[in-house]
Amino acid sequence: MAPIAHPEALAGAEPIDITATRQGRMVAIGMHATVLAPQSVIWATLTDYDNTAKWITGMDRSVVLQRMPGRVVVEQSGSADILFFTMTLNVVLEVEEDPPGRIGVKLVRGDFRHLEGEYLLTSVPGVRDRYDLTWKGKLELASPVPGFLAQPLLKENVRLRFESLVAEIERRAKAARE
Repeated sequence: MAPIAHPEALAGAEPIDITATRQGRMVAIGMHATVLAPQSVIWATLTDYDNTAKWITGMDRSVVLQRMPGRVVVEQSGSADILFFTMTLNVVLEVEEDPPGRIGVKLVRGDFRHLEGEYLLTSVPGVRDRYDLTWKGKLELASPVPGFLAQPLLKENVRLRFESLVAEIERRAKAARE
């Protein structure tokens, strides 16, 4: 079977797969989506830290504090909510860029006791401009959130942010094709 030459011929993005498991007070989250976009568009979106708050659900601010070769320090703030519970979250993250397929993230300081994760980007064989985008990470809130709320709160809010990211990648890819 010949590769598909035009990604727009494919029917939209596939549903996002998400898993979340509690590991003590920590929550391990994994997400996956297949996106239809050139690798350059995906990478540019993933690394557009200063504009992230414009299109990520729940994020109010995202600012690059420092750039070094292969590393960026970013400060972000926003809110997370589930049902009746809302909390403000502020973090400073060290981001390790390993182009074109990996971005690692770890907490420098903020409203988490632990936060680490990574985005992985891999091409789908035989199909031009179709990539698997995966996020996997472990998070533990610093504030005392009851265990029965911590996992759904983190899972729901990380899912919303990942969906926003995928939507922005696809919006930029569509604009580039037009």
